[in-house]
Amino acid sequence: MKKFIIFIITLFIAKIYILNALNIDLFYDETYYYYWSKHLNFGYYSKPPMIAYVIYIFTHIFGNSELAIRLTSNLFYSLTAVIIYLIAKETFKKEKIALLSGLITWHIVFKFNNIYRCSALFFLGCNSI
Repeated sequence: MKKFIIFIITLFIAKIYILNALNIDLFYDETYYYYWSKHLNFGYYSKPPMIAYVIYIFTHIFGNSELAIRLTSNLFYSLTAVIIYLIAKETFKKEKIALLSGLITWHIVFKFNNIYRCSALFFLGCNSI
């Protein structure tokens, strides 16, 4: 468990570093959700308000930057992998299967780079525990 969490933290830091070093602009949905965080409401046209509140918190802690906006989705990626690891460990009672499940989950959601999808997966996983 401890090694897995350290590995996920390492992946989290590496992805943040890579995104910052490559200087990739925000995707349209990240910009859209950032705009929502500047105008908090109880709901929006296409999504519930959780995304806006999370980005609001992160931009108030880390400042109004692309890095602060991207931290939200990457944090949820990593936490989702840990949740899936815990679910797999409880279900199968085998460490190798749990590790593989967590890493596959991290690899799959790593490609999304979308706060809505990864936060939805995280809360769905929390509901399953």
